[in-house]
Amino acid sequence: KAFASFKAILHVLFVLVFFHVLGALLGMQIFRCDARLPDLCETLPNGDCPDTCSLRLRPDSPCVFTDDQMWDNCAFDDYRSFNTFYESLVLLLFVTTGENWVDAMQTAMRQTPTIWPGLVFFIVFYIVSFYMLFNLFIGVILQEFELTDEQKENLQVGQFRVKRIRQILKKQEILEQQQEKYRRDGKEVPQIDFNIAAFLAGDAEAITDEVAEFMDDPAFDQKEDELYDPPVDIFVCLPRPLPDKMLPTAKRNLRWWVHYIVEGRPF
Repeated sequence: KAFASFKAILHVLFVLVFFHVLGALLGMQIFRCDARLPDLCETLPNGDCPDTCSLRLRPDSPCVFTDDQMWDNCAFDDYRSFNTFYESLVLLLFVTTGENWVDAMQTAMRQTPTIWPGLVFFIVFYIVSFYMLFNLFIGVILQEFELTDEQKENLQVGQFRVKRIRQILKKQEILEQQQEKYRRDGKEVPQIDFNIAAFLAGDAEAITDEVAEFMDDPAFDQKEDELYDPPVDIFVCLPRPLPDKMLPTAKRNLRWWVHYIVEGRPF
C-alpha cells in the first residue's frame, strides 16, 4: 500500500516544490536587499567607504553597515532574506510551516516603499501553500492508506456471507433434528441441500430458491423456539420443567408454572 501511494505523493510534492520555487523567484524580484550584498561594502578606489556602507571601525578595517543603513536599506536579516535563491526558498519554507511568518511579512512590508507588496505576497503565499497545497499533501497521504469503495464493498459482502452462513448452519441443525423426528414418527423426510461451498464462492443462484425459502419459513422459526431452551437458566437448582417433549404426560411442576407465568400465557 505504501509503494502504491508513492506516485500520488510525488505528484503533490512536485506541485508544492514548484510553487515554492516560483515564490522564491518572485520574492527575489520584489524584496531583494542591495544594501546587504557583499560587493556594495567594498572600499572605493580612493580608499573611502561607499555611502550605503560607511562604517569603518579602524582605518585598515573593511567597510560595514551602520544600524541606520541596515534598517533603511535592508530590513531582512543576513540569514533570512531574498538576496539569493537558497535564502528565499528557505524563508518561504518557514512561512509554509507557520514559523514566524508574520515577522517575515512585517519585514517585507518595511522593505518596499508601500506596505501592499509585502502584505499581499505573504498572505496569498501562506494561504495557498499552507491551507491548500500542504493540507492537500497530507490529505493525499491519508487517502492512499484508506480503503477504497470496492474494498469496503467486499468487506460488507464478506460480513453478510458470514452472517448468512451462520443462519444456514443454525437452521440446518434445526432441520436435521426435525428430520430425525420425522424418521422416528415414520413420516416422509424433507430434503434440502445447503450448498454452503457455492455460497462461499459467490454462486448465489445455487442457494437462492430452496434454501432462501426454507430460511424465510416462519414455521421453522417456531420450531427453533421449541427446540432450544432459553440461554440463561436461573432455576438450575430446581428440576427441569415438566411436562416437556420427553415426558408429555408428566405432572406439572413448579418450574412449569413459572415458565407458564413468565411467558405471559395467562394474560
